[in-house]
Amino acid sequence: MRRLALLTSLVTALGCESLILDAPHEKDAQALYDELWQTFDERYAPFEARGVDWDAAFDRYRPAPSSDDDGLFTAATGLLAELDDGHVTLVAPDRPVFVAQRSFREDTFDFHLDLGIVFQRMETGPFRAGAARYGVLEGDVGYVHVSHWGESIPHVDDLLDLIRPRRGVIIDLRHNPGGDFRNGFLFARHFADARRLAFTTRTKTGAGRGELGQRVEWHIEPGPGARIDVPVVVLTNGLTNSAAERTLMAFQVLPNVTVMGSPTAGNHGEKVGGELSNGWQYSIVPQVVTDAEGRVFEGPGIPPEVPVDNTETEVLSGLDRQLEAAIAFITGSTTSTEADR
Repeated sequence: MRRLALLTSLVTALGCESLILDAPHEKDAQALYDELWQTFDERYAPFEARGVDWDAAFDRYRPAPSSDDDGLFTAATGLLAELDDGHVTLVAPDRPVFVAQRSFREDTFDFHLDLGIVFQRMETGPFRAGAARYGVLEGDVGYVHVSHWGESIPHVDDLLDLIRPRRGVIIDLRHNPGGDFRNGFLFARHFADARRLAFTTRTKTGAGRGELGQRVEWHIEPGPGARIDVPVVVLTNGLTNSAAERTLMAFQVLPNVTVMGSPTAGNHGEKVGGELSNGWQYSIVPQVVTDAEGRVFEGPGIPPEVPVDNTETEVLSGLDRQLEAAIAFITGSTTSTEADR
């Protein structure tokens, strides 16, 4: 994590003939809270997208100057929780890492995916290639689950050779917390038919809340070798996060791709790190990401074209409705979900 440099106060000499400097002043809880609020006021970018009244939040949580570290932590995390942003964190000694997004703190989607259900449906595989698990499902449907984009998929040609001749392919980005979206683009390019705009970014350039720099465009373009031009379904859920969402933005502009599942986590901007005067560390988002159609999905997440929800109860009983719907979409069959309706 890149750490933002914080300006330190200059200390002046007591007099022209004195070399003794003022001792550093230790900030009280209220001053540290003010420092945190001001830092985010100047450097956090997606206030508007997340619909947060940051001025009102200041008064709502501000602690008394006499508050101890526990009181400061409670106030600071209450303030940051207003952003409900999975890329915003606070790290303080002897305390669990605080993540500002409520669904992450409560593990809302932890039991909405069981890859064991998927693997039981495979006629070939599963095989592993780094963070990817892949194989062939019933109905001659290729399948790839990528658990993170912290690395590119190694030996990707073996994976591509297996899924290329199939009736269709499922790319499963559920429970993918992110990493480096460029690794996702290295994979997505094998499905690209032409150079297409995937998303744009604008990064903070000044202290004003609307002071964003010029648009930077990010494109997906065809990679080497034969393109995979069969129908593709990309599966998403509430733990499809960060670089996985940016990768999704590349997939969804391709003509043979359909996105199914539930909305993504809604944390698209790059996060950077910083440190308060007392040594507590935070991460902040100085960037706004816009998809190819000019839409910003910070907060609510990217909605699927075909909404299909998994429930904890059904997954624990061995039913993955999102997987069933994806297979049915490719093969043209009727899912048990549709039959229930």
